Amino acid sequence: IRRATSRIEVTADLQSLFLFRTDSDFDRTPPVYDENGQTVGAFATLFRPRVIWCVLDNLRIQYEVELGLNFWSKNNPNEQSTLAADLFLLKHREIFGEGELARGRLGFKIGYSYFRDPTGLFLAHWIGNAQLWGVAPGWGRVGLFVGQIPDQVYEGIVVTENNFKRDLWVFGANLQADLGAWVRLSAAVTALLDTHLVGQARKVLCPSLRLGVERPRWSGYLDLAFQAGQLDGQALGGGSETLIAWAAQAGGGVRLDRRGRWELGVNVVALSPDDAYPGNGSEHSFLYSGKSRSATLLLTEDELRDWYDNL
Repeated sequence: IRRATSRIEVTADLQSLFLFRTDSDFDRTPPVYDENGQTVGAFATLFRPRVIWCVLDNLRIQYEVELGLNFWSKNNPNEQSTLAADLFLLKHREIFGEGELARGRLGFKIGYSYFRDPTGLFLAHWIGNAQLWGVAPGWGRVGLFVGQIPDQVYEGIVVTENNFKRDLWVFGANLQADLGAWVRLSAAVTALLDTHLVGQARKVLCPSLRLGVERPRWSGYLDLAFQAGQLDGQALGGGSETLIAWAAQAGGGVRLDRRGRWELGVNVVALSPDDAYPGNGSEHSFLYSGKSRSATLLLTEDELRDWYDNL
């Protein structure tokens, strides 16, 4: 471990947002009960500071907290009761340690952090996870990871009231490599072991890859993901279903000026659907993270802020 002068780096994001949508249910037929009308809207403020403590040159601790999304008409800064519905929202997003060993040839990261597979179509969430990687000459960066996704099953604070029987596990391996000067490949094999519901375990294997091209005047990408697995207790009569599903997204952009201030882009995303017979032993709907690279703000996650109303 190399000696260095310890330092702290602080950054922050502040957003005040306005949202207004009319005819929010996509149906212009007047409802029988229409006290609040069919429009939705809000003013809201979000503050996200992050602190990075550089303990050594090759050892860092990062903490990120999110104050909001707080709605002007709902969340009250004068509220003192911790059980009140109008209390300011506070989320502890990330707390992890990371570093490098062997002169940068090995690296690690452990704690709570934002984790995603190469496409983001399967996993793109804040979860507890541990990662270990090595730099392989001629191959790029090869890594292993394991994480746990929080579920709704109660587990106590005392360690004797906690176990690994009813958890959501994700684990696997990934690769990042440069295929020439302007082509980059990211690939992973991710396994999901979900036993949080008794008798309805989900065991899924998801290989995925992302191929990106970056040129001075244009860029493009192609994401592919495939899922195969078994869903226990999902078929009619309590039997198992076989999962075979896929997802794909692609896009590109052309910079219209040399400074990159104007860009024209296009993208598409597709998820495999199930058939018309639920519970028939075959499942083809993709287990989707809800996060895509699509530019459509209405049907996917808002590029500025997720309003938690995605279709």
